[in-house]
Amino acid sequence: MNGSRRSAFFLVVLVIFPALNAREGRCSGFGGCQVAARKDESRIQSSKDLEAFFRAQIDDFKLAGIGACIVKDGQLIWSDGFGLADIEEKRPDKPDTIFSVGSVSKTVTLAAFMRLWEQGKCALDDDINRYLSFPVRNPRFPDKPVTIRMLLSFTSGIFDVDFQAGQNRLSFLAENRDSKTPAEEALREFLVPGGKYYSDQNYLESAPGERYAYSNSSYSLIGCVIERLSGRPFWEYCRENIFIPLRMNDSSWRLADLDRDRFAYEYVKESGRMKKAEPSTWPGYMDGGLQTTTKDFGNFLIMMMNRGRFEDRQILRPKTVDAMLALQSPQGAPQGRGFPTIGRGFVWVLSQIKDRQIFQMNGFGPTFFAQVYFDPARKIGGAFFTTGGFDSFQALGNAVQSFFDKMLEVTDRL
Repeated sequence: MNGSRRSAFFLVVLVIFPALNAREGRCSGFGGCQVAARKDESRIQSSKDLEAFFRAQIDDFKLAGIGACIVKDGQLIWSDGFGLADIEEKRPDKPDTIFSVGSVSKTVTLAAFMRLWEQGKCALDDDINRYLSFPVRNPRFPDKPVTIRMLLSFTSGIFDVDFQAGQNRLSFLAENRDSKTPAEEALREFLVPGGKYYSDQNYLESAPGERYAYSNSSYSLIGCVIERLSGRPFWEYCRENIFIPLRMNDSSWRLADLDRDRFAYEYVKESGRMKKAEPSTWPGYMDGGLQTTTKDFGNFLIMMMNRGRFEDRQILRPKTVDAMLALQSPQGAPQGRGFPTIGRGFVWVLSQIKDRQIFQMNGFGPTFFAQVYFDPARKIGGAFFTTGGFDSFQALGNAVQSFFDKMLEVTDRL
């Protein structure tokens, strides 16, 4: 689940056909031409299959739009978009359309933090209070530290997302502009006794580290730690250490950077009609406020499946990525709605999807769904995003199953 807001997405997609180079003989000989022609033919047919599939899904699930991308062997090999980025303006999504991706954002916050961790700036079992201007303690266990590891693994005992009640307890802080309230200030009011938004119900009854509880503000706190350790605003640190090295040129955490003419809007279904929702954020935007394109996020997935390497750059050390993905068994963690859960790393969930073990993460709300995934063994990955909302969790589950089936099947052919 994602924080408070989420904007629509309509994925952009671009089919990329690698040119035949001199080493391949530039179609040297009749046989070489036949092989090249067959590969191009297969890709064209695969692209047509995906186009027909996704257009049908828009109609079947009454969505505003769908977008998807596929990465394989270190390249973005397919992407496309269907539907409208702005229904009122009849503006279709394009390869440079920008989307809000909800809790998928946490994968980037994690990577940004782990870059500082690998530099020896902190330890995973450090008390979070070493890096904050206010104390974070479960009032029932005042002597039990909340550690960075607990925040990263959703075992801190902070309880701000109540799935049973369908409630994000901090959603009321969302606004349609970049907040002038620092994240630490908003979180202090929520987590410290006497704060405006404080309640002892904001913590579990079990001790920190004992039970899993999905928490948005845990990753907002990680964002605060990043600011303390780096001495820079979170968005700026990410831009210089994640986005620029990965060539994620159209990615940002700030609404001020958003080009509304390239933005895919979310839509709420009301009485059978689609109502536009303006993009929004909140002070702790590090938990779910990322705006990005499919191409940009494809680069991030390539880095993850290559153990931190993107093209000729080592963004994260291999052992750092291994630490991010190391499986844990937190008590109380859900087993997954559609696919069996093998285990959980930090943010990333390892799922059994058919005959594959795939790391995946999603973000969702009433107006959108975002899914990203990668298989490090087969060097494949991808993303799909929808806008307009699903009529039920069952419909969402059916769609996710269908999307995975089709995209993995086509990936094998590309």
